Amino acid sequence: MVNFKRSVKLFLILCFVFIFVSSFSIQAKRTIYGKITSSKGNKPVAGAVVKAYDSDPGSDQRMGKATTNSRGEYRIKYRDGAWDGKKTKRHTSWRPDIYIVVVAPEHHQGKSKKYNNQKLKNDRKINLKLRYMEGARTIQGRVMDSSGRAVKGALVTACDSDVGKDQRMGTARTSGNGNYKITYRSGSWDGAKTDGHTQWRPDIYIVVHKDDFHKFKSPKVYKDHKLAKKLVINVLLSSKSGVKFPSNKDMCNYKKYAGGTCPKNKNFKTTGGWKGCKCPKGYYKHYIDDLKLIAVCISNPCFMGEKPGCSTPHVGKALSWKWDKTFHKACVRHDLCYRNGYATYHKSRKNCDVDFLSDMNKLCNKKLVALRPPCYAAAIAYYKGVRKGGKSSFRTKNSHICYYETKYKHLFAK
Repeated sequence: MVNFKRSVKLFLILCFVFIFVSSFSIQAKRTIYGKITSSKGNKPVAGAVVKAYDSDPGSDQRMGKATTNSRGEYRIKYRDGAWDGKKTKRHTSWRPDIYIVVVAPEHHQGKSKKYNNQKLKNDRKINLKLRYMEGARTIQGRVMDSSGRAVKGALVTACDSDVGKDQRMGTARTSGNGNYKITYRSGSWDGAKTDGHTQWRPDIYIVVHKDDFHKFKSPKVYKDHKLAKKLVINVLLSSKSGVKFPSNKDMCNYKKYAGGTCPKNKNFKTTGGWKGCKCPKGYYKHYIDDLKLIAVCISNPCFMGEKPGCSTPHVGKALSWKWDKTFHKACVRHDLCYRNGYATYHKSRKNCDVDFLSDMNKLCNKKLVALRPPCYAAAIAYYKGVRKGGKSSFRTKNSHICYYETKYKHLFAK
């Protein structure tokens, strides 16, 4: 009887060990592996992204993801999913229908055939050959100077223009004959969708750096460029295309330097070729309209726009002309403060208005004692007027540096 019990115990232990080992071996077998090669020379493709999917009537489910090594090999281990149910593993409805999708630089996206009813206890080997894109992901051309001579040793940077910060796609040096060639890899232009989808295509332009200057003459931004096609951009450098700025600047985000030097005493559009240009030394940029579409470079930033002075409403001109004349110096300083105080002295609108009231009171103090009360009352009225209606006239972004406190102090009340 004792031997029988021992036999039963031993049998149960063996069954438990068999079940445990069997389940472990099944779990260990859940592997999809293979090799990715290129149609060009049948060479292995390194850095390719391989995704395995289970094909279902509704939406396909991703089983795993891997990246190929230098030999083009990949290995994906998948765990529990829709392919595991309460029914037995032998039931076909619980087996995955496996296929892989591969995305790799300089190749078209590849998709394998579907392997139906894959047994979970067996590994699945899937090799795939990707079609090489001839001339793909290359930007090339020639850089020449204004005399038509080749520019040797210039650094050419290709950039992808984005809504936010532009991205560097690659760089190359020009050869003795001025030729360059840039091959770019994966980036934001590579997404889950196919390469043909426009939202994943880069908007390409180039920047040329030569002799401690960044000089650019990319004729245009090549929008929605197809990755399967090469792009040729030839550059002609001239004195007008050269723009100075430090070499440690991000070459793909040069736009604030675009346009070079703005023209003097001439209206120009700030949205076109002169976008971000700088006025010559001694000149300052003045925006003519509120939308900042038109600007002009002038030499005296203190008196940009209308002539400074008291600007009471037309309705009250007949009554206020006397006080306009009395408070003229205070009004000049107040206008200059509204225009230049923010950039020059970091003054707020309230600071300018308080100074305005103080200047008017100083002017009132020069009058006879009997005439001061109505003058003080007028000063309060002018002060309340600018506090109520002067908000739109105060400049922050359009404010320019002008040291009017010292340069034009003879105009101000003492």
